[in-house]
Amino acid sequence: MIGGTRTVVWGIGGLRPRPVGEKLPRLSQRPPREPPPGKMLGRTSTPSAGTDAAGAAAARGAMPLQCAPGSAMTQSQTVMDDRPLTTEDGLLLGSALLLPWAFGGVEIWAYRIAAFLIVLAGSLALVRRGPAGWGLDSSARWLAPAFLLAAWAGLQIVPLPPAVVRLASPVAYDVRVNALTSGPPERVLSRLEEEALERVPEVAGVPAPPDLATAPPPPPAAVCGDGWWPLSVEPTASAERLFWYFALLVGFLVVRDRASDGARRGLYLGALFAGFVALAAFGVVQDQTWNGKLFWVRPIRVEGFAFGPFVNSNHFAGLMELAVPAMAGYAWSRGRSVGRRLALRDARFVLAGAGAAVCFMAALLAASKMATLLMAVGLATLAVSSVRTARARIVMAGAIVVAGAALAGLLAETRLAERVETYLVRSHGSYFASGRLAAWQAAIDMNRDYPVAGSGFGTFREVFVSYMPAGGHARWAQAHNDYLELLLEGGPVALALVLWLAFGYARRVRLRSSGSSRRALSPLRLGLAVGIASLAVHALVDFNHQIPANAWTFVMICALAAHRPPARDVGADP
Repeated sequence: MIGGTRTVVWGIGGLRPRPVGEKLPRLSQRPPREPPPGKMLGRTSTPSAGTDAAGAAAARGAMPLQCAPGSAMTQSQTVMDDRPLTTEDGLLLGSALLLPWAFGGVEIWAYRIAAFLIVLAGSLALVRRGPAGWGLDSSARWLAPAFLLAAWAGLQIVPLPPAVVRLASPVAYDVRVNALTSGPPERVLSRLEEEALERVPEVAGVPAPPDLATAPPPPPAAVCGDGWWPLSVEPTASAERLFWYFALLVGFLVVRDRASDGARRGLYLGALFAGFVALAAFGVVQDQTWNGKLFWVRPIRVEGFAFGPFVNSNHFAGLMELAVPAMAGYAWSRGRSVGRRLALRDARFVLAGAGAAVCFMAALLAASKMATLLMAVGLATLAVSSVRTARARIVMAGAIVVAGAALAGLLAETRLAERVETYLVRSHGSYFASGRLAAWQAAIDMNRDYPVAGSGFGTFREVFVSYMPAGGHARWAQAHNDYLELLLEGGPVALALVLWLAFGYARRVRLRSSGSSRRALSPLRLGLAVGIASLAVHALVDFNHQIPANAWTFVMICALAAHRPPARDVGADP
């Protein structure tokens, strides 16, 4: 429409007046079209009245997108960074991928560096996006037991009046009184060591751990106030455990929030899968060229069978317990999406399937009895779940039995078969009675002395030695049962909080799968859940969750399986 000296033309963004004679810019010179305010990061939402300008500004990066009260995103939330990976993601993935190579993170320098990187990533997320960077909204209410557990661990190291300590933990009170009244000030656990050697003279020749033999003297009593003592018999060890637990909790919160974006979640999984395969390949190569040293250069300082970068082969296999079902579930998911005929032509399907096979073979070479059993059960669960009719499931179950028998025949002359045979022979002799069974029976006696508050997180190694019966063949640094050790160190309060958290997590994963508990889990989520459940069952006879690399990988996979629901995408699967 021509009106005097001005012309109204259709420009980018709508109608605008243009002076007569002005040339229209070329398409290549025109500014890029702004995305609709509700369509960012692959999410779609309908903008409410009054939010168009704010949405356009947010698309340009000028300001965070704000929605009206009652919409999917509140005014306190900001749109997540649209970059595939940010500094936070790099710190989180870097710590998870590198920690296993540092001997599983069992040395204090390794897991402290990892904890620093995790907390740094959490700090950056908190600074950039506020509480939303940790996913602290209404969808995180089920995580209340995790925060309560941190508070309980903190209470164990806070100095309390002696009367409170005596009421909550009488034995801890007596230990401190005996230690402080037996001469000059000395470390409380030194008294425990002396009493233990009097009870079990057979271990007098076993050298003490280096950190106990060279421990510095304790600070003056004034540091704890006017005679106030903590509930933990070794508050330094409990503070160290609390520090690591806090890092894991922060990591879970940030990864859970970051994984709400499907593309970013895929990058996390891809990085983890590549790390698993690299570890498995290294373990196989090192096993075939084994010279008695880790990385072919570092001597092993403890007894046991090392594999890959791990001092204990059982813990390497524990990490593979998380890897194999996760990659198998991803391969199943890809095969379902592209179809059976095209599956073998799909690169992701082939890589995931081959990666699961390599990790499974490495776990078999690691010769962990429980890990092999749990991985076999997990794969069988995935295989049966992959078919839908009852007849097909019966056929699949028969095929699994045949495949299991064939695999057992192939493993007849391997290290795994030797370990199984040795276990079966020893289980009928005195060795088994003096092993885990004896330790668990002694742990019951220890629990009677610390029935309410526990001995303190991280104190099992020092306290338990006083309860081992005469004739014990080794020092027990762990109970080889994470749940029992949790009860001993944290008391029934800690065990109840962990069980509450586990129940809430399982329910969350089930509901996040489809928004309804009536539908089955998606293939990928089922694979992740099988790995999580396998390591949780393995914790009944081992201590994988106390290996920093395994613990951090476990937490990250838990976060990916129960990621925070994105706006307007409540029913999405990974």
